[in-house]
Amino acid sequence: MSMRKDGRKGSGRSESQNKKKVDKKAGTKSAPGRAVAAGCLPVPLADVGYLADMHAECPTIADAMRTTLNHYHQYTANWEGFIGIAERPAAGAWEAVLADRKAFFYCGLEGLAAEVAPFKITQLALKECLLMILLDQGHTRESLLRTSRSHASSVDTVTLARMLTIAGVGCVTLNYLPASPAQNATHIQALMTELLENCRSAGQATQQLNLGMLVPDQTPDSPGQQGSGTAYRASACAAFICYGLPNLVLS
Repeated sequence: MSMRKDGRKGSGRSESQNKKKVDKKAGTKSAPGRAVAAGCLPVPLADVGYLADMHAECPTIADAMRTTLNHYHQYTANWEGFIGIAERPAAGAWEAVLADRKAFFYCGLEGLAAEVAPFKITQLALKECLLMILLDQGHTRESLLRTSRSHASSVDTVTLARMLTIAGVGCVTLNYLPASPAQNATHIQALMTELLENCRSAGQATQQLNLGMLVPDQTPDSPGQQGSGTAYRASACAAFICYGLPNLVLS
């Protein structure tokens, strides 16, 4: 299997690259040093994987992921993963992509359970994976037909989060309501800004995304009533939850 670093440079892992990875785990840092707030736990920036638009059905999500990886290149230079069907890992490679990372991003249509059978998820050894971000729940006619043929349609997002934590994942952040591909593309950029640029924890980033989907409610007060402050309402059909340890920080 040929792995692509941040979807731009294709190369397999050589013995020297594997040695470098071991050295990084021993303490060498390739990304800029980032202070971690007291009470937070660090997640190595040099050991992150991603999978995006695995069926080449949503160029909006693929473009957003590539753009974000390039924009935050100083943090994502060592990330490895796949974008689009041309880079899709071979059968069985999913487990390696998931299990060999300290953090993992999945961005696409439907859900992760549509790609990895639910019964396999709980069998994966994911104790090394501290943080998993799932930005999905989008739908097209083709994706709905594909999902209807699998067991994924019977797995809701909260159940999936529980299954992943049973497999060993420390924290799962995901949107648990449907979102359009355009909304998820925006969510990718917003989440990366919070996690990488603003160095927020998984819980703080989740909170910021939920706050970002609130806008002032301009509904006028009833006659005879005085305003009691600014009220807010949801601006998009999406919401995020953080299941597990909320104090994980990419550093």
